Amino acid sequence: SMLEYIDSFSKVEYENQLVPEYDDLYLAPQNSAARVAGSSGGADYGVRGEYVVNYEGIAARIEVSAGGSRGVSRVLRYYDDLSGYYADMEVTGISTRRVGVDVSVECDVGEMWTLSGALSCLREVYANNPMVRIYADSDGELLAQGGSALRGLRTGSTPSLVAKSRLRGYFASGWSVGCSASVLCGRYIEPNPLYRMERVRVNSSSPEEAAAISRGQKLGNTVCAQMSLSKTFYDAGVVVSLSVEGVVAGDRTYYAYEQMRLRHSTDGYVGAPLKRMYSLPFTALVSISYTL
Repeated sequence: SMLEYIDSFSKVEYENQLVPEYDDLYLAPQNSAARVAGSSGGADYGVRGEYVVNYEGIAARIEVSAGGSRGVSRVLRYYDDLSGYYADMEVTGISTRRVGVDVSVECDVGEMWTLSGALSCLREVYANNPMVRIYADSDGELLAQGGSALRGLRTGSTPSLVAKSRLRGYFASGWSVGCSASVLCGRYIEPNPLYRMERVRVNSSSPEEAAAISRGQKLGNTVCAQMSLSKTFYDAGVVVSLSVEGVVAGDRTYYAYEQMRLRHSTDGYVGAPLKRMYSLPFTALVSISYTL
């Protein structure tokens, strides 16, 4: 049991200059090795406040954070259907902003059980419309340029709302069991800058298709569950664990993205279907650890 009362508050401000990836520095490095103008990994900045209370077997924590990034550059390589060239897309000056709240509580239930719960909310959106330049991969010819209407769209980096509860028990002879359930809500697809350019909207088959291509896409909610069993052999310093987890309800998509392709129809171009990857119904993990 946690008998000591602890009351603390901390505030952290930071700004971190990020190192750009190699692929975000050069256009067609195998050919002309042309460097992206003003290439940068950008800067990440933010502020965080945390309040923690431990008292009589109950531990509670609340954290509030806000921040974002600015000056990020990206290079995307693809086949450009509107020009008929293999192309390098340079996206520069990307800025984002985010705000989040995390709450967690853990308490002892009797002498052998521990119950915990957590709730996390995060909103992260693009803060501007970055500049886009498209170059032919063969000779570096500028094919198109303009802004990409990303402002206000979700970045797709993490669920907007996650709720989790866990019950764990510790018994004699080194046995322990646990079960948990998680709910993931508000998962958005990372928006494709190609679809948000004016050159794509004016070539769409209809105003409705232009709106469908450019709006943010959202995945369904997901419910996951996990059960675990472990045995500790104290004399031998060995721990054997078995865990089973999987998606029990909702959307089984764990990753999805918008393709860098457009399909031609009689009236113009339409967006290519969303690419999805699905999680297995369940997974099992057996681990054996040994301590000298």
